[in-house]
Amino acid sequence: MNENNHDTTPLGRMNEMNMIELPQLDKRKTQRAIESIFEKYTIFHTVMLMERVPQLSLTTNYEARMHGSTNKVVDQTADAAIQFADAKMYCDVIEQVVDTLPSQEQTLIKERYISQDHKFDYQIYHFVLEMSEATYYKLRWNAFYKLALSFCSLGLLQMNELVIP
Repeated sequence: MNENNHDTTPLGRMNEMNMIELPQLDKRKTQRAIESIFEKYTIFHTVMLMERVPQLSLTTNYEARMHGSTNKVVDQTADAAIQFADAKMYCDVIEQVVDTLPSQEQTLIKERYISQDHKFDYQIYHFVLEMSEATYYKLRWNAFYKLALSFCSLGLLQMNELVIP
């Protein structure tokens, strides 16, 4: 034991880790927060698939301006590229987090929220996962819980907004 009265042996540290409690999350708030992240993902992913970086000219058109100089440089191409890169990074992070889930949870999330074909819950539990409705909703909550913890650690969600008071 050290001076802080903590056991520094591997077994002592393991016992301390077992004492860490996982937060109890509000199911409705968590579901809304997770679904909003996937909605943003879908929008970004759709834009990226369309590869619609705004049609920008490579040369500037001359425009007579009657006002003074603002000393502001406007680069639409760079701004569009930055937005595209940010959207791609967001989508990549979401996909990486989803890929850490167990296989059934991954399938559920990918089919329901990430797939380009919008499917309803009953289609997923009946045709894709072939499980009961109750089992499906338990599985979805387990996935949402893990996703919420991951998204909070990445700064995409705020834990204090999800925890049961």
